[in-house]
Amino acid sequence: MKRIGFATVLTVLMAATMVANAQGTDWKARAAEMTKGSTTALQKARAIYNWECDNIEQGGSAKATTAEECWNQKGGVSEGYARLYVELATAAGLEARVVKGNCCENVLKLTKKSTTKKVMGHYWVAVKIDKREALLDPTWGAGCINDEGVYQENENREEWFDVDPYWMIFTHYPDKKEDQMIEKPIELKRFKSLPTLYPYLGQYGLDGKQMYDLCQMRERPPIFYDNYQYRPWTRVQLLNIPKSRTLVAGQTYTFEIEKTKTGTELWIRSSANDSTIETTQWVKSGNHYTAQVTPKKADTLTIYIGGNRAISYVAEVSGFSIAERKQVYFAPGNLRYDIKGKKYQFASRQFDHPSSRSGKVEFFRWGTGIAPETADADVAKYAEFNDWGADVRPGKWRTLTAAEWRYLLTKRPNALQKQGLGTVCGHTGLVLLPDVWHTPKSCTFTPGNKRGYQTNVYSEQQWKEMEQVGAVFLPAVGNLTYGEKEWGRNTYGRYWAATSGDDKSMGDAIIFSTETVSNGTDRKSNGLAVRLVREKKGR
Repeated sequence: MKRIGFATVLTVLMAATMVANAQGTDWKARAAEMTKGSTTALQKARAIYNWECDNIEQGGSAKATTAEECWNQKGGVSEGYARLYVELATAAGLEARVVKGNCCENVLKLTKKSTTKKVMGHYWVAVKIDKREALLDPTWGAGCINDEGVYQENENREEWFDVDPYWMIFTHYPDKKEDQMIEKPIELKRFKSLPTLYPYLGQYGLDGKQMYDLCQMRERPPIFYDNYQYRPWTRVQLLNIPKSRTLVAGQTYTFEIEKTKTGTELWIRSSANDSTIETTQWVKSGNHYTAQVTPKKADTLTIYIGGNRAISYVAEVSGFSIAERKQVYFAPGNLRYDIKGKKYQFASRQFDHPSSRSGKVEFFRWGTGIAPETADADVAKYAEFNDWGADVRPGKWRTLTAAEWRYLLTKRPNALQKQGLGTVCGHTGLVLLPDVWHTPKSCTFTPGNKRGYQTNVYSEQQWKEMEQVGAVFLPAVGNLTYGEKEWGRNTYGRYWAATSGDDKSMGDAIIFSTETVSNGTDRKSNGLAVRLVREKKGR
């Protein structure tokens, strides 16, 4: 018998292996099995997607990056998922391609412990359906590795099939900008700054482009809570809800929700007011429910669907317009300077009138930020611009200019209806209301100065309620002359602006009395009150 050498055996085995590898997986046969009964491109694309979600897992020892490896191991990473899908889709007669890029690392929605938005390399798919390319992510559709390192199936796989590009851009950033498939592609830096919103919000009835456009305006969307066990988006359609997370106290908002599953309870709960609008309090028309909600003060409003927290908003008091599209909030009290402690502070209450013997300076002369307790009559030392906020906390607090005071008092919408003389706890002054206003039930407000400082009179409790919805009080503290003489307390209010008059010795100011409120000027050597502001970010 002729002996067969080891080398010969090895050659035969290698040849057999090469033949087997050359043959590989019969993709057409596999695709035909998966798409049996499917007649349209959409049906075939979904059938292959569903098969991958059911049969391919992430994690463990499966690190497959090719279609063949992913098929054989029944597991892999996103590249393997994407390449396997493209292989099967092509075999089924579809046009499909792999999309490479980055995704949000925070995809652990099932346990929701991760909150920081980071990015990592990722692969997904574009497939041709009815003359358009549809985006899908079979990796995320299948499931994820949770915080405990255990693979969990996605109970809402449809979320990642045929995804609206405007939802996709919140979580997926392709290397090629044309693969974003949105009207104006964005840079990676902007992608990282977008909130992490998921396509299931489209199943609620929300529009991806509308939410994207909102975020491009630097608005924050509401907080949406993922509840995959309860799946509230299968129970309701959100026909009309506020799209911005921040609501304005005093403004009325409409919530329109359609129930798609009977027996679903709808609540809107207010944290600050400790109240709830229950299902029976909504206006009902068939399965269509409408509620009108007016936050009365700073608050958190949460929509509960079937007893589960679903969507949250934050209500804030309105700001004060000082120019078109620019608002500010006022400091909680007039500026003071503690002589002994050598530090700036705010009065603890808006209506406080401190004594000159209290060891605190409340009247400030122009340009005396370094030594607030001193005066200087030398006009040559006075600058044309002086911001007391720069002495307190640069970049946060600042002094309004004369033009900004003028816009606030005379040019903002309904300006004259949002100011009036008044008395708070026996202290006289000027009441200013924010752009959006809702007068508390226990209070009244009359604009103007019909009865001088008796036009509006508030107790401490009433003023507390006014403050909660954004009202501001500038006490009539008078001023301090160069000769250290207090003048006009409870009669006049004089507050500095940051700008100068034409005369270098004069600074801009607002001045009010029992008869008028106006822009004016005062000598820089005199001491006037200062109320700082901080700018409201965004809208």
